[in-house]
Amino acid sequence: MPLLGEFGKIGDVSPDFYISFTNSFRLFKNISISAQLDWKQGGQMYSGSNRLIDLYGASKRTEDRETPFIIDGYKANGQPNDIQRGGPNDPLAYQQLYSSVYDGLSEAHVYETSFVKLREAAISYTFPKRLASSIKLSGLSVGFAVRNVLLWTTLPNFDPEASQGQGNMQGGMDYMSLPQTTSYGFNLNLTF
Repeated sequence: MPLLGEFGKIGDVSPDFYISFTNSFRLFKNISISAQLDWKQGGQMYSGSNRLIDLYGASKRTEDRETPFIIDGYKANGQPNDIQRGGPNDPLAYQQLYSSVYDGLSEAHVYETSFVKLREAAISYTFPKRLASSIKLSGLSVGFAVRNVLLWTTLPNFDPEASQGQGNMQGGMDYMSLPQTTSYGFNLNLTF
């Protein structure tokens, strides 16, 4: 079990780099697709949300919380620890472990914030000019777009960008932040 130590720097919110790729392709004469892919490498943040999920026993790392355990270490007399905790006869063992020991270690909830995100994908169809001109338009197109489509990150349970909103100007901390949502849009472009 880790011990509390001296206070010190346990992370850096600044990424090593941030790159955004945007591409647009014409598939057929009248159909176009586009996509935006964002890549952020580096940076860390403290996740108070993951801390609470652990504390309340709702995370993957606490799913075996009723299995008996022996904490690695030694007794005061120098003998290896053989005291078993947990199980049906010791139901408070994990609650005590998390709330009294593990919960006090901030670095246990500092995570890498690198990610690759498919920020937007869109498809559009441009109607032939003769069809547009038949309804007194010089151009007509329709499209569909989706934002925040896919996310690849090592941060469990949350989007690393969620910490950057809700008045948290310095970033680097998430505490029950609202998640990024996937949004869908439809557009109609009329050119007169």
